[in-house]
Amino acid sequence: MKHLALLFFFCISFLSHGQVTVTQPEYYYVSKWKLEELQELPVGTKILFQQNCTTKLPANVPTGTVFFENVYQQDQHFSIAVEFKDTVIVSATYYLKAKQTDLLKAIGYPDVRARGSAVKGQWTAVLHANKRHTTIVGDKKRIVVIETL
Repeated sequence: MKHLALLFFFCISFLSHGQVTVTQPEYYYVSKWKLEELQELPVGTKILFQQNCTTKLPANVPTGTVFFENVYQQDQHFSIAVEFKDTVIVSATYYLKAKQTDLLKAIGYPDVRARGSAVKGQWTAVLHANKRHTTIVGDKKRIVVIETL
């Protein structure tokens, strides 16, 4: 009975640690993009991504993740990842530097009320508007904005 209890607790403790799986984007764009061009892709709209660059990939892709590396707003540079499933954009993630807080206004968040954490320099903000859930996380080096349905 003692061995059975020990085995039971070992299995519970071993299986309780979850593993986070990070999926890499299938498509990268490193060419220059303007923010105005990508703001036409808000979360919840339908899109059929067309790949015309190479013959190794399918021409029409209804599901996947696209990473736009060089997005510019005036002289500011940042990145955007767009995830779509069954031709509907389900999430958009903006990767900003910590000093680019003025870009939050440009992407549609003029007034962000953040809550600080126990670690100095880290903060989070959670917003619900227009059937979209937005989480903004910042620290001393970067700001990440995640919009989902």
